[in-house]
Amino acid sequence: MIGYEFLSGSSKGSIIRLGDIFSENFPDSRYLNQETQSIALSRHLEVQNKIEKFNYLEYLIFIKKNTQLDEEQLSTIFHTIFQIPDAKNSQDADELFNQAFKMVSEAPENEANISKMELLLFEVYHLVKSSF
Repeated sequence: MIGYEFLSGSSKGSIIRLGDIFSENFPDSRYLNQETQSIALSRHLEVQNKIEKFNYLEYLIFIKKNTQLDEEQLSTIFHTIFQIPDAKNSQDADELFNQAFKMVSEAPENEANISKMELLLFEVYHLVKSSF
């Protein structure tokens, strides 16, 4: 089991699963103060809400159905957009965003697809930037 050890008052620590850290039923919440628990849960719910509100699958399906690009061109653009979450810092995210934006804006694609690609790109970028 992958987990972290939190030391309690005794010499024995408690192991928790990574998925439990942000659950509402956090099993070892007694080791975190009320404010820390509240902040962690709030941030988790905020990110989850943003992801749920932005249904990127609709964008991907729309783009795929209506593209004027060949499979390789479209795959390269999507690959570039989805490299942004791999950024190690804010500057890295900016560089990856600029690279992806240039590819999208220069693609020989219809206006509706360019717009959807840009929205997808901006949403991915903003989600990543908010994590730094």
